[in-house]
Amino acid sequence: MLGAFSPGLSIMSIKRLLAVTALSACVVLPATGASAQSLTTLYSFKGGQDGAWPLSGLTELAGALYGSTTGGADGGGSVFRITTGGDERVIYAFKASTNGSAPYAGLLKVGGMLYGTTYLGGRVSAISAGTVFKVSSAGSETLLHSFADRGDGVHPNATMIKIGAALYGTTSQGGAYGLGTVFKITPAGAETTLYSFKGGSDGAMPEAGLLNVGGVLFGTTAAGGAGCNGGEGCGTVFRLTPAGAETVIYAFRSGSDGSQPEAGLIHVNGVLYGTTNSGGQGCDLGCGTVFKVTPSGAEAVLYAFKGGADGANPDAELTNVGGLLYGVTEGGGHECPDGLGCGTLFKLTTEGAETVVHSFTGKADGMYPGAGMINLGGTLYGTTYGGGEKDSGTVFKLATSGAQ
Repeated sequence: MLGAFSPGLSIMSIKRLLAVTALSACVVLPATGASAQSLTTLYSFKGGQDGAWPLSGLTELAGALYGSTTGGADGGGSVFRITTGGDERVIYAFKASTNGSAPYAGLLKVGGMLYGTTYLGGRVSAISAGTVFKVSSAGSETLLHSFADRGDGVHPNATMIKIGAALYGTTSQGGAYGLGTVFKITPAGAETTLYSFKGGSDGAMPEAGLLNVGGVLFGTTAAGGAGCNGGEGCGTVFRLTPAGAETVIYAFRSGSDGSQPEAGLIHVNGVLYGTTNSGGQGCDLGCGTVFKVTPSGAEAVLYAFKGGADGANPDAELTNVGGLLYGVTEGGGHECPDGLGCGTLFKLTTEGAETVVHSFTGKADGMYPGAGMINLGGTLYGTTYGGGEKDSGTVFKLATSGAQ
């Protein structure tokens, strides 16, 4: 699946390869049984100066939403601002040079500034290993760190978190063993590698961000762990102390328990909830799962996607709204031009009852939602990578029953 960790593939190539492989065994059906909640497209990207193809979710700052796109007029992606009424403008455009390019991850709000990463670019142009940057709401950008694969990692792919005075994040590749790292960085740009994944029982290729639970970091790796997939492993859930001591609390087995977790975790009432991109009981190869795991490692599958109207291949973290888990799948639902599903937005009880809230059509509402959603007063805001007026992605909103 990941092709011996596939070091030469971009993360988007891996994601689409996984989706095509898994969904080729699924039957895509017209979506049925969707709830009465109505999704609204706030903005359709045009693919020019306004940006294109958002892979990340949104962050709220001073009443507006901020996000990133992987494409746009200057070729390197952008940071954009959008009001809850749909007024969008790019505040910073990457130019595919030393300041970074391809921002795949969401932004972190710290003291009125936005901190983020780019998957590519940086001062070490021959490597193009990615960067950490900060940008003001007015669009003033500062490069804080360029990854150089000298033990510090390659290709950061996930939103960072803040604990105390430092920011913490992951790189999907690089480090001492080439299989990803956990790092910390100060707002001034002093970077330290906390842990380098070895690719064995400790996990490999963390594609998701971290979760702080009582000062301990929890995360997932898309590979490594127990032997499966030809020995490369089906992924893990791990915990890491601030001092860098790592422990795997659960290793996926590529059976009904799921495989290849590519999304971060959320914490609800003492339990961690997450998704796997494949595995489970639906489809021949598995169309992914929603799972729960205790901090001590007791894991259970809440829902296994079947690859039809209910969705397939969840690739984003969940959002808790009043005890209900909301999420998106990149596939399943309505059939799209590529013959696969356009993706769904679903809700799930903590007992595992799933309801499709919206099935994307690939038209004005977008297609391929691949990022987690933000909850503002019971209204969810999110992005799709494709679809919309110019097939360059969208920003959408959905009012839940908990909307204020």
